[in-house]
Amino acid sequence: MGMGMWCVLFGVMMSSIFFHPHDDAGVVVSYSCATPSPSADNSISNDECAMNLKANDSDEPAESEEMDAMISEHERTAEDDNDLKLVDDVDDDIAELDAMLQEELAAADEQQKQAQTERENDAARERFNQLDENDDGVISVDELHAAVRASSPATTKQDVEGFLSMADANGDKYLTFEEYGKLIRAKRA
Repeated sequence: MGMGMWCVLFGVMMSSIFFHPHDDAGVVVSYSCATPSPSADNSISNDECAMNLKANDSDEPAESEEMDAMISEHERTAEDDNDLKLVDDVDDDIAELDAMLQEELAAADEQQKQAQTERENDAARERFNQLDENDDGVISVDELHAAVRASSPATTKQDVEGFLSMADANGDKYLTFEEYGKLIRAKRA
């Protein structure tokens, strides 16, 4: 390595040792290097590479202020980047929680619908069993006529047969629970 390069590297090394942006002493390092003249012992004279340390006594050293401003801006940018990452992370967490909540609400809604359907099926089964007086699993014209006459005495057996034929999907003159359920659902809709 040539002497001139050594002088520059030494000066840079010394400036990093003696100059710290947060140093309140305001020390400023300056150096100057001249191209060394060849000498027999390869030594560098004071004229060829001189390092001058000067203490800056002013209240606001210009280089220190500029360096402090650059460091502050870097720290502020880093903090802003961290804040933005935190905001992004929180937004991601909120989106994930919202999706989970929507899934839970949909599941709860489905459970409520299933529970309502089960209650309706239980009520329909109970009413069907009341109409099925002989417990044979179907409602005959006579069983349905007896139940209708209790609330509407003027209803004839022919009226009940006409009604039963509309609900009797398989045409066997009996109303099964499935046929009764379709009739109840159609009435509600």
